[in-house]
Amino acid sequence: MLTVVVLVILGLYWLIDHSAPLPLNHEQFG
Repeated sequence: MLTVVVLVILGLYWLIDHSAPLPLNHEQFG
């Protein structure tokens, strides 16, 4: 169950980063 939640969260971060890059994400992940 936990693995599925992690994959969903990572997927959302990926979509946000590729659809509408945020300065906050770039500060955190370089």
